[in-house]
Amino acid sequence: ALALFAIIEQQVVPTFYERDAAGLPRAWLRLVRASLARLTPRFSANRMMRDYVTKFYAPAERELSKRLDDNCARGRELERWRQRLATHWSGVRFGRLQIDQRADARTFAVEVFLNDVEPTDVTVELYADPVTPDAPLELITMTSQGRLPGTTHGYLFVATTSTQRPAEHYTPRIVPASALAILPIELPLVAWRT
Repeated sequence: ALALFAIIEQQVVPTFYERDAAGLPRAWLRLVRASLARLTPRFSANRMMRDYVTKFYAPAERELSKRLDDNCARGRELERWRQRLATHWSGVRFGRLQIDQRADARTFAVEVFLNDVEPTDVTVELYADPVTPDAPLELITMTSQGRLPGTTHGYLFVATTSTQRPAEHYTPRIVPASALAILPIELPLVAWRT
């Protein structure tokens, strides 16, 4: 902030108020023209529309076409998946969490009870908030180790992390998974281990 204020006070403001005999701030106007030449292509309505069309509208149109093909087969499959998860999500829950630490690695093993949701319909992840405001959040996909003995809907999921962060930074969560859906927009469900 101090560096920005110094630039404004020592460069920007004096340049704006420095006028020639005709009362025009010539140096300021040169800066404005240079900025317009450099920035207009990046911050224009044309660029914005091009981005919307190429990044959002065209992909959405292609996805809609896929969902409508073959008498809406993909759309129907997606809706069956969505209904299955919406109906049974309230029964999705976590069991025991076990954390084993070795010299340079930590293994998380968590029991997951999926009610009538198929293991392929979800992803179990370890979630950790960013360490600093500019760092990314950490998501580690946990791997299914198969059914829990003696249960009908219980599974064991495992993931390994480094020991650079404390174990309490990580929280297991369950989110929907589908190659057909645009997630999390189309089904914003999440189950956290509390």
